[in-house]
Amino acid sequence: AVEAAELCLEQNNKTEVWERSLKEKWNAKSVYVVGNATASLVSKIGLDTEGETCGNAEKLAEYICSSEEVKGIF
Repeated sequence: AVEAAELCLEQNNKTEVWERSLKEKWNAKSVYVVGNATASLVSKIGLDTEGETCGNAEKLAEYICSSEEVKGIF
């Protein structure tokens, strides 16, 4: 999914729009990932990540639920 988002930004010449306004809006939300490879891809498009050291979805779910403030995606 991250590769697809990056490809869309590049192919549709939306990189400038992303850098100017959209990236900031996305970074206002938590971006959870499992593993360093995904974290690296997400970082490549300029987003901050959380949970990359969890290792699997179950541990990531525990991490998310135990965080101080869980924010919805909307």
